[in-house]
Order: sequence, then C-alpha cells, then structure tokens
Amino acid sequence: MEETILFEDKKWATLAHLSVFSGFIIPFGNLILPIVIWTSKREFHFTVDQCKEVLNFQISVLIYFLVLLVSFVLSIISSEHGEPHLASIIIIGLLVIALGIYYLVATIIGALQANNGVRYRYPISIRFIK
Repeated sequence: MEETILFEDKKWATLAHLSVFSGFIIPFGNLILPIVIWTSKREFHFTVDQCKEVLNFQISVLIYFLVLLVSFVLSIISSEHGEPHLASIIIIGLLVIALGIYYLVATIIGALQANNGVRYRYPISIRFIK
C-alpha cells in the first residue's frame, strides 16, 4: 500500500534537507535548523523522518571530518623534523575534498527525493537517531 504524503509534508522535508546549507553562514545551522523543523512540524510524519535522517547525516559527516582532521594532525606530529609526509597531506586532502563533494551531492539528492515523497536514506550515514 503506497503512502500518500501531503504537499506540505514534502515541502518541509525538502527544506529540512536544504537547511543544512545554513551551516555555511550560521554556526551549527546545519544541526539547529533541522531540529527546529522537526520540533515545529511534528504532525508531519514524513518531515520528522527526514529531519532525523538529515541529523544522522550531519553528525556522521562531522565525525568523518574530525577523523580526517585528527589524522592530519597525527601525521604532522609523527613526521620527522616537523615536516609532514607529502603523501599523507595529499591523501587526507583528497579525502576532505571527496567528503565535501559527497556532502553537497548527497544533500541535493536528499532534497530532490524528499520533494518527490521518497524517504531518502543517506549512504554511509550512521543511524544515531532512530
């Protein structure tokens, strides 16, 4: 049986996905706005589901970025004569770029899917919030 999702529900779910871009302007906006949408639109089950998914993705990406940052710092600390290995810097840099591109693309795909009424699940996202 196919679920009927109201236009209003799809709209708020789409906004929840796109609201993460506010994090580029407002510190922690990528976490705050989905929480605000979630708590203010509890009557929309699809929106609540997508807000949880957005938050799980944001937390996961933050963890992945912090792991890369720690790896970078450790590569500098463990290097000889205080000069980090060029290979480490290049690999970590490429991983940061790849994570950034994935973040942008996956967020846009999530917004498009939500707009179509599809419950989007971000790949490589850890499910902290059920």
